[in-house]
Amino acid sequence: MIRHYGRERGDVGPGCPEWFDLPFLRDWVWAYPTHSRARHAALMADLPAGIHAVILRSTAEVKKFTAGLPHSLDRPNEVETP
Repeated sequence: MIRHYGRERGDVGPGCPEWFDLPFLRDWVWAYPTHSRARHAALMADLPAGIHAVILRSTAEVKKFTAGLPHSLDRPNEVETP
């Protein structure tokens, strides 16, 4: 984050320079376990029929999950025509 401060990163959309957001860090990252985690767990447990939640708890789980995604998701900005 600090290394790219004020500049755009290749893995973020154009026009979105990296910046430091103290309120976000304080209110979301730091306070998440005590303020939001239980509410989000309840929302995930009460999803409508047909909607499936995927909870990934580690970098390894994320890599395994994304490796199994269809290749059609590789280029989300392209639209396939039949």
